[in-house]
Order: sequence, then structure tokens, then C-alpha cells
Amino acid sequence: MVNANDVDYPTTIIRTRYGGVYEGGRWAALDCSHEEVPEDAISEDVPCFEFWSLAHGREFPISDWRAWVETPGSTFGEQPSRILIVGVGETPDAALEALRERRRSRGDKTAAPSDSAG
Repeated sequence: MVNANDVDYPTTIIRTRYGGVYEGGRWAALDCSHEEVPEDAISEDVPCFEFWSLAHGREFPISDWRAWVETPGSTFGEQPSRILIVGVGETPDAALEALRERRRSRGDKTAAPSDSAG
């Protein structure tokens, strides 16, 4: 379980609505609180497809992801207060590890070390 004492806080792990068809895995770990999970990530067919087809390998402002990714050549300009990063996997642990790896790859010093690191 992830809590406020963990370096992974806030993190929300959810079972993906379409079992990985759009999301890429049965579980998703999002670096946000449950209340901040974008509705489209767990929504009806088309909005869910659109969210996940854009979410893979990208980072975007959590508050208005759709406007940012739909604007050709979008850049953050001013640094938004929160960037959404997601990881997906076949298990909750795999999704969390994918999220941690994304954080490490962008130089996030607060990302927990990999459990599999020898």
C-alpha cells in the first residue's frame, strides 16, 4: 500500500477499465491522488481510448491534459504545477514499477529504487 510516508506518494493504482486493450496493461499506476485521476482514463470507450493512446510515453499537465496534447507543437511554456506520469502493467506491482521507471528516466530523485536492482 502506498501512503504519505512513501516516496511514491501520491500514487493511485487502478484496475484498467478495458483490461489493457487501450491502456496497455490490466493495472495502471498514476502519480496523483484518486481525486485527480483524469475522468477519461476510466471513462467510456472513445474518451478512454483517446486518453490512453496519448498517455503512453508522454507527460502532460494533470489539470488539462486534453488541451495540451491536442495542440500541435505543444510545450509546457511555464512549468505546470503538476505533471501526470503513468505506468501500466499486468499486476499492480508491475504498474507501480513501470511508474517508478518513468520517474527515474526523467531524473526524479524521489522515485523509489527498483526492487529488482541487484
